[in-house]
Amino acid sequence: MTNYRSIVLIALILSCVAICPACGTSSEVAQSVPEPNTATPGKDVPARSSANVQSWLERDGGWELPPLASFRKTATKEYGSRQAPGIVQTEYVALSEVLRSAPRQPTVDVGTNTSTWLIRRLKEYSAGGRPFCYVMRGTLVEVGQGNKITGRLAASMILTYVDQDGDGLFESFRYSNSEAPFVPDRLTKH
Repeated sequence: MTNYRSIVLIALILSCVAICPACGTSSEVAQSVPEPNTATPGKDVPARSSANVQSWLERDGGWELPPLASFRKTATKEYGSRQAPGIVQTEYVALSEVLRSAPRQPTVDVGTNTSTWLIRRLKEYSAGGRPFCYVMRGTLVEVGQGNKITGRLAASMILTYVDQDGDGLFESFRYSNSEAPFVPDRLTKH
């Protein structure tokens, strides 16, 4: 088991861009990890920058996001973009342990289809008062019975969720190596 964990840890560190700073601990879990649904790998959305780590995974019913009540707002500012003016960035920090289940990274074979992430920070991007992108920084964790964290794997990753068409469902998900938002075509100046 120790060799397995070592291999997983090394693979995650090599596949991630940043190492998580020392994480605080809390015995309270803000919410349970939702049952993973199978993503529909279907249509890939082409990357617009080198920030793409993985192609978009699409889910027709949208991806489940953690409730904002699990976070404290720390800042709101206008996001400076000439191509997409009027975007507002709101930053949040977790009030306690917020766990999120996401599809496994294709670069890491750990024998499961999902990974569990401890979300520490979240950024919401909105235009016209409507959110279109959530960017979350998470630390990969092992979760045992009762959604108790049994191990922290020290890998940090950025999870990005996007509402591509403005219907309020965040149907697109990917891992990224940038905290910059993905701005859908519908919000950019052409």
